[in-house]
Amino acid sequence: MTHREHGTHVKYVIDRCRCDDCRTATAAYEAHRSRQRAYGIDAYIDATPARTHVRRLGAQGMGWKRVARTAGLSPSTVWKLLYGDPSRNRVPNKRIRPATANTILAVTLDLADGQIIDGTGTTRRIQALVAIGWSQSSIARRVGIHPANLTPLAHGRRSVHVGTARAVIDLYDELCMTPAPTGNRHSNTSRTRALNYAAAHDWAPPLAWDEDTIDDPAATPAVEHANEDPDVDEVAIQRRMGGDRTIRLTKAEKYELVACWQNTGRSLNELERVTGLNRRRYLPEPA
Repeated sequence: MTHREHGTHVKYVIDRCRCDDCRTATAAYEAHRSRQRAYGIDAYIDATPARTHVRRLGAQGMGWKRVARTAGLSPSTVWKLLYGDPSRNRVPNKRIRPATANTILAVTLDLADGQIIDGTGTTRRIQALVAIGWSQSSIARRVGIHPANLTPLAHGRRSVHVGTARAVIDLYDELCMTPAPTGNRHSNTSRTRALNYAAAHDWAPPLAWDEDTIDDPAATPAVEHANEDPDVDEVAIQRRMGGDRTIRLTKAEKYELVACWQNTGRSLNELERVTGLNRRRYLPEPA
């Protein structure tokens, strides 16, 4: 049983209604198509590009219903584009209206917050923030998740919900050019621990990543460029100069330590004995 409105071309074609209203509507429809052809305008175009686009979005986790909702189309329009109408033994649409195709092709990837996605970019952003002194607990608090759930993400051991990934991106965009603050014992200790942890795990700082590649699993960090970052932890350097070898330093901080040591006039032999650093490896390059 159908309930399509009379006086439409759809009811004339699908329900084979031959009432006066449906016949009039169909005549007007055909006249319009004839005028379009006369002006060189196709009423329908190949549906393949639009169908391919929907399937590509689906492969990235965006369902066809979400595509339809984002495009402002009825779900049945996208369903028929993909699957046809099995109840009427109709194959997927081979041709669609240009306006419909353009609307679908304009849809960009927009995943629901609960969707699970690859965590590569999230992991790299967390690691980069730790590499400039932000503790994992402070990152977790700002993102709105429990620290125990952040640790696996930081080490790349799980996928991530879209909502969490977005929160990490927002935080990264806010802090990536702002090293963790110092000023009191707690903040100094937190920052030093984060820097040492990142150095121990070879985590790359923000300057090592380009925003176009940070989400690409095949990309590698430009560490040699990142090491040009002038920001160093002076507290960590002073503690290492004082003989605390438990303090881990970044490469930039090691160079800075050797330069500071030379400025004190103390011997390089003593440098190796006190700090454990190889003086030849971290001597400043001659101008």
